[in-house]
Amino acid sequence: MVYLMLAAGCGLWLVASPTSSSTPALMMLYGVFGLVGFLAQLVVAMEMRLLPLLAWYAAFAEGGFTAPELSTHVLPAQSVATLAFAGWVLGLPLLAGGLAMDKPSGVAIGAGVLLAAVALNTGHAVWMLRPLVRRRH
Repeated sequence: MVYLMLAAGCGLWLVASPTSSSTPALMMLYGVFGLVGFLAQLVVAMEMRLLPLLAWYAAFAEGGFTAPELSTHVLPAQSVATLAFAGWVLGLPLLAGGLAMDKPSGVAIGAGVLLAAVALNTGHAVWMLRPLVRRRH
């Protein structure tokens, strides 16, 4: 929700203030905060909540509708989820700052950290759903 508030603040500032030399930087921040900061993080957060439910329900159906041994709360590997979250927390400000200050190195570092976070999320999702995929083939 922090990035939603930051995006709203940048947007209101852009609408209310006259165009200046800082307007392009503020426009970059507005875009990154709104699209990557809020929307992408929302999608990733929902994915990490819904995938354990999908895996649990699939195991429930495959097991003759008896409850699986694992709860949906223990399916996610907390250490991997924490690392991925840290990647989002660190990568997004680096990306936004690099774009706003026109620093390609900041953009590259922020994008690299975000790529690592997305790769961790993807690997984690594949790991959680591996029993489901094995049963289907």
